[in-house]
Amino acid sequence: MIDEIQVENLALIREATLVPARGLTVLTGETGAGKTALLSALKLLMGARADKDAVRDGEDSLTVSGRFYGIASADGSESDAALAAGDFDELRELVATRRVTADGRSRVSIDGRMASVGELARAVASTIDLCGQHEHQQLMKTSQHVRMLDAWAGEAVAQAHAAYEEALATANAAAAELARVREAGEASSAKLDEARFVLQRIDAVDPREGEYDELLEELARVEHAETLVVSANTAHEALAGEQGAIDALGSAISALDGAARYDAKLGEFADALREAGYVLEDMARETRDYREGVEFDPEALAQQQERMASLQGLLRMYGPRMEDVLARRAEAADLVSLVDDAAERERAAQQELDRAEEALAQAAAVLTEARAEAARQTATLEQQTAAAEQKLRLAQQKLTEFIGASRQLCQTQLDFLTKLPEMDAAAAQSAPAPSVADDTIRIIEQDILKDFSVPTEPKAAEPAAPVQETAAPAPAQEEPKAEEPAAPAEPAPEKDEPSADSLFSTDFKLNLDELKFGRNYSGEN
Repeated sequence: MIDEIQVENLALIREATLVPARGLTVLTGETGAGKTALLSALKLLMGARADKDAVRDGEDSLTVSGRFYGIASADGSESDAALAAGDFDELRELVATRRVTADGRSRVSIDGRMASVGELARAVASTIDLCGQHEHQQLMKTSQHVRMLDAWAGEAVAQAHAAYEEALATANAAAAELARVREAGEASSAKLDEARFVLQRIDAVDPREGEYDELLEELARVEHAETLVVSANTAHEALAGEQGAIDALGSAISALDGAARYDAKLGEFADALREAGYVLEDMARETRDYREGVEFDPEALAQQQERMASLQGLLRMYGPRMEDVLARRAEAADLVSLVDDAAERERAAQQELDRAEEALAQAAAVLTEARAEAARQTATLEQQTAAAEQKLRLAQQKLTEFIGASRQLCQTQLDFLTKLPEMDAAAAQSAPAPSVADDTIRIIEQDILKDFSVPTEPKAAEPAAPVQETAAPAPAQEEPKAEEPAAPAEPAPEKDEPSADSLFSTDFKLNLDELKFGRNYSGEN
């Protein structure tokens, strides 16, 4: 997810900052406002080829920076759950910067370190899809097909993929452990001797965690015991000795109490000094106890100084911290143990690797089956889409044929109406054109509705009425129109197109009567 983009000296843009919204962000503007330049900046962050002509006129270079959330980490994992929940503090953040100079040279930095354009493309390009003419199309990249299939399949594939990733991490860890055991078993004698010496040297001192800091603090007190005793005794005498602070404070309190009967304010002063006297008495007692608790033992001091010298020696060799010394000791002990128990350690590591690979194979099979099922569903959807497109094309063809026939019938009706003034009333009544038009339209209507499995409304013997009406008063029998009723009776040819019930509502009814312009027009006349 793009959090922010900063652009400097790119094409028409001198300096711009884009912070997209959480949802849809729309950029609008007149021609030359810089919309395409912002898109070019995004392409540069995706690893597109740099063009020196993109540098703003008169400037030495252009700079594009972007901050992204939810970028895949080095092990291929991604914080999908945090991204879906909107917990951006849990997402991995990546800051990428690309600088293109006026001579065409490009420099890339990712999270403050130098990187190549290929690393930038691998880190950022896969998270952005540019949709447009001649733009990046993820569907054309076979490397993105699996990711798209997983995203389309949803939770069914997501669980199997998570289990596979966990099994893969376990198998990789087991393989690394086996390689380490084998490498330790093949270690040279010089490396093994060094490890044994380190282990022996550190074990001789046997340092404890936190011991160095405790000893350093204790030595500071023991080495300066005399100074500490003198200081505590001086403070005690100043507080509780003859003519000390406590005695002087008592005299002041007595003086204030004696005059308090004349002014209550002096009584308040005396109470405050009395509270201070309590504090001084406590401090005098504590300084006395501290003085008596300080012990000076020359022999203990020598032992502590010797211990400190040993610890400092380890720090000089394997330090600079005591944690480093302990880590070096653990490493040496592990190497010695691997060599001494090489066969047993290697056998255990191999068994662990076999179990991890078996679990990985099972997880891979489950993931493959889940993806295959998703692919089958995709294929079924594709077939349904193709069937829908075929049905739509058929509908378009039928409607086109109907419109052509309707236009032809309308033209016939118009020709008939044009010649109507020249015909006598008897000839006009016996003219067969309206009946032929009605019968032809009805045939086309039944053909279309039958193909789309749409129930047709029954027609109440419409063609029979005009035939009977025109047959009785007609004085001349030279026009053999007795064949007209046979036209609607002809069965329409059956077609094997698939049913369109899933695409068209059963209430769908082409209102073909609206296209019988001849009938309506003649009725108005």
